[in-house]
Amino acid sequence: MSLEPKLEPHFVQMYRDNVQMRAQQMQNRLRAAITEAPASGKAVSAADLVGTVEAQEMEGRDRRNIENVPQNARRWLVFPKETRSGQYFDTEDKMRMIRDPQSVGINTHTAAVNRAIADKIMGIKYVSKGVFDLRPGGILGGAVDGENPGGARVSLPSKCITVHGGAGLTLAKLIAAKERLNIDDFGMEDEDELFCAITPKQVTNLLNIAAATGATLNQFDIDQLKTGKPTTLVGITWIVTNRAYKTAANVRWCPIWSKKNILMGVWKDISGDLWEDTGANKTPYGRVNAFVDVVRIEDEGVQVIECQE
Repeated sequence: MSLEPKLEPHFVQMYRDNVQMRAQQMQNRLRAAITEAPASGKAVSAADLVGTVEAQEMEGRDRRNIENVPQNARRWLVFPKETRSGQYFDTEDKMRMIRDPQSVGINTHTAAVNRAIADKIMGIKYVSKGVFDLRPGGILGGAVDGENPGGARVSLPSKCITVHGGAGLTLAKLIAAKERLNIDDFGMEDEDELFCAITPKQVTNLLNIAAATGATLNQFDIDQLKTGKPTTLVGITWIVTNRAYKTAANVRWCPIWSKKNILMGVWKDISGDLWEDTGANKTPYGRVNAFVDVVRIEDEGVQVIECQE
């Protein structure tokens, strides 16, 4: 049954509200593992937003206001391309989706944008099922570095990568990567947690490490790890995902990162809009979109463990 080319105003608000509610309910796990800040304009300095400083002691009765500027390298969040998904609602059945926040029409597109934001956080780009390329920005991709946002992108240096050595996730690799993070002062403060993205293959590696070393794992920890829910072991919160970068040589990159060191600038968070497309016979069109960019502030705050699969 065709729709009359008329969209009631309350449908528009209903669609927006339902998308916002679903976005909050299905927020990806990676967003809880990074730092977020509002952003505006063409670019914003990440270090100026969340850079660290050291407190100073004042001499005598010095009344001058201290100017304690963060000394981190100048990394930039740059106004991003739109992340979006959507569809036409050209039948009565599809229009009913607008009124139902659990409908396929709302869930599908909200989830798609949610996954795309998670990919931006990781610094990967979807190619096909199970295949991802590195992309600019995020935890793994090149970071814009320099005095202005037009600077070159800096790749993650080799010193931040533990080579696979023909093995999966091992205790020796884990100890070495965590030690490097701690030496550089990442993960040493209570509010600066460490996270690591792994696939089910590395879950098996972790369970084998625990069994071999006699580490105490209660049933809750084991069940959480097996079901892919974030679980804290050896001071790291493990996030299980199938959306992780893997090289052509079947080597998985499992990054460990410091929460305070990964910054997402939010120009516009996930939201929905609905309108009549005058170029398509006034057929109602629903869109879900977001504008975000992600950057690592310091390279040393990310350590990649290569795992042979």
